[in-house]
Amino acid sequence: MANATKTNSLFQRLPALGGLFVALAALVILLGWHFRVDSMRAPFPVGHPITPWGALLFLLLGVSVALGGGRHSNPRLRVLATVAASFVLLHSGLTIGQYASGLDFGIDSLFMGSRVEEWWVSPGPRGRYALNAALAFAGLAVAILVRNVRRYGARASELLALLVGALALTGLVGYVYGVHALSGLGQKVWMARNGAVLFGALAVGTFFLDCNRGLARLITARHAAGVMTRRLLFTSMSSIFVLGWMAILAIRSSVISVEVATATLVVSSILVTCVLIFSTASTLHSLEQARQADSLALQESAERLKVATEAAGMGIWIWNTETNQLFASEKAKELFGIGAPAAWLDYEIVLNNIHPDDRDRIHRSGVRTFSGSDYANEYRVVHADRTVRWLASRGRRLPSLSGKGKVFGVIWDETDHKLAEEALIRNEKLATVGRMAASIAHEVNNPLAAAMNLLFLSVTDASLSGDVRQYIIDAQAELNRIAHITRQTLGFYRERSSPGNVAVEELAVQLCEVYKGRAAQNGVTISLRIRRPVAPVFGNAGEIRQVLSNLFVNAVDAMPGGGKLHIRLTNFGPNVRLTVADSGTGIAPSSLGEIFEAFFTTKEATGTGLGLWISRQIIERHKGTIRVRSKVGRGTVFTISLPATAEKRPTGLEHSAAQA
Repeated sequence: MANATKTNSLFQRLPALGGLFVALAALVILLGWHFRVDSMRAPFPVGHPITPWGALLFLLLGVSVALGGGRHSNPRLRVLATVAASFVLLHSGLTIGQYASGLDFGIDSLFMGSRVEEWWVSPGPRGRYALNAALAFAGLAVAILVRNVRRYGARASELLALLVGALALTGLVGYVYGVHALSGLGQKVWMARNGAVLFGALAVGTFFLDCNRGLARLITARHAAGVMTRRLLFTSMSSIFVLGWMAILAIRSSVISVEVATATLVVSSILVTCVLIFSTASTLHSLEQARQADSLALQESAERLKVATEAAGMGIWIWNTETNQLFASEKAKELFGIGAPAAWLDYEIVLNNIHPDDRDRIHRSGVRTFSGSDYANEYRVVHADRTVRWLASRGRRLPSLSGKGKVFGVIWDETDHKLAEEALIRNEKLATVGRMAASIAHEVNNPLAAAMNLLFLSVTDASLSGDVRQYIIDAQAELNRIAHITRQTLGFYRERSSPGNVAVEELAVQLCEVYKGRAAQNGVTISLRIRRPVAPVFGNAGEIRQVLSNLFVNAVDAMPGGGKLHIRLTNFGPNVRLTVADSGTGIAPSSLGEIFEAFFTTKEATGTGLGLWISRQIIERHKGTIRVRSKVGRGTVFTISLPATAEKRPTGLEHSAAQA
């Protein structure tokens, strides 16, 4: 991996290195022309000098490739590169036009015209560079100009750079092999050897302007394809070039005949090819072994992850945003409520299973994951049987070469935790309500006692008329009722007595007395019918009193325009049955399934939604049942059934009280 990293960074530096190399060489050539130094006009050993125009264009292209050609370079430098490349394209285009038309546009002597006259090699017009050089200049200029075009710009730029590289290589081969027609493309003006070297450097730099796109990515890649491409390109090009040159030298020196040289070249090429094939196969074999080892390690890691997640009750999911599909393990599909056999699911199918109130929030959160934030959410899913489950999920974006990629995450059921949390909140609310009720009852007692004392003193006044005295006596009776209610409230809050035998009959009679005044104000008549004898029940008297009180109050409130409240108490098999029936407004069928839920109420502003929920908890704790039936406009009937007992017996209530 370290070697691959070094290779990649080297290729990324090639444009800057190649561009600076060409720019410095061109600057040396220009200085050579200005100061009439022949060795500087052709800085590389043996070769024709490069024309002043050619040196200037090399300088512009070198600076352009080194500083402004890349996709991620500074915008101002890219503008400079564009201007320089445009000038090079203009001049080389005019030069190609001169060769094609046979005309002289007079542009060759515009730059350093006096120095051009000193050019000692003149197979063509003085100051004019070769046709293949003009084509190379134009190709490189266009490659730089189209590099950043969105769709096919990078590929076109690479192809042009390859063509320029082929022209430069053709010129070098012409010089090395002594075939001058290759150096000038059949023209009288040849590409200078120095020019061929500079064109090659510029072609390489232009080709690798962006190592992460196009063909350059294949060469610079860190995987097996990149390794093989680099090895084959360098070895094949260099070996064939050297073998051909050696064959020509042997033929020209009359060491061997053309036939022998050709046969030797073919055999040598075959041997080199075989060596490349076997070395490539060996490398691929090593890479394949490493890949298999990594695959086994990955499978082992996946199995460990699977065992760990299954033991923790978790599922695994992977969201592929490129295909908009989601991989879900069997556990994940079970949690999502999806029974599809396929591992990869359409993302929209999974999203539609999420509760409508949570759907948009979850999708936006998943999209934000690609900006670098972790995925962490709790949401509800709706199963096929309409049950709602709470799920918790955590995820993170996986590294990807593409712009989108994948998000990996785990998911688990959070329903029990949510229910426990909600129950804790409800219990805290109930405790708060109890503390407030006890506090209010305690505070009311003080002014209530003072008022009762004042009324007691007032009634003893002999000067009072009979009517006033009766009013005071009635007020005392009502205040006694208030005092009784406050004592009940404080008694319920402070009650810590152990459970025992409870006479439900007595509780019913007491509560009828307590609420008869409120019932009379609402125009409600109470009918209490007891089929004696009624067996006692084992439990907590205060809690059972609370249940009966809740039912009585609800029945009276359900008849705002008056009505009848029927209370029936009787033995029913091994149980004691209490029925509370009213002729009120009734309960809608849609609400019947929710009336025993905490904080659900049909009384709008006056209800707390706690009475029936507490009542059911108490009755179930006493091993009994509470049922309801209702019809809108006809009334509601609550039926309580509690186990009857003739003597005290140990139950869960007794154990709980003993522990408390």
